[in-house]
Amino acid sequence: MTRRLRSGSRRRGVEAVEFAIIFPLYLVLFFGVLEYGWFMFQKASVADAVRQGCQSAGQADPATTDYRLIAAQTAQESLERLLGITCNAGGQTCAASFPFDGPTFTPPRLTCEFRMTYVPLTGLLGGAGSGGVFGVQVIPSTIIERSVTIFENAEPF
Repeated sequence: MTRRLRSGSRRRGVEAVEFAIIFPLYLVLFFGVLEYGWFMFQKASVADAVRQGCQSAGQADPATTDYRLIAAQTAQESLERLLGITCNAGGQTCAASFPFDGPTFTPPRLTCEFRMTYVPLTGLLGGAGSGGVFGVQVIPSTIIERSVTIFENAEPF
């Protein structure tokens, strides 16, 4: 006695195998897009923070105030507000620097540079403490942004 198999019962097994092959690829694609979006959000937040810090320092008089401290504090406060990140705590490092622009400019200007360790969401594409998928780091571990502003209340020094 022979049993006849319906073509539908054989097809179900093929669909399960196809799903098992394709589903991990969709997951990698989904989480990769999610991670890249998180990176771009952090990068835009750091750019906004350094712009705000440099702008607030540019409104100060460099002869009477510590404009570097004003820029760094404003940038760090902005990061705390935008990302909820406290700089230099819990493994998160932030650093503000002020590259030399030259002896005199008319009008005098200030360059602010801010570096922040990227905190990955999933670690799929890399970042701080993560090698990424198959050891390939697609996203850098440090976000670096720079802004230039003109001192509003100063004579050329």
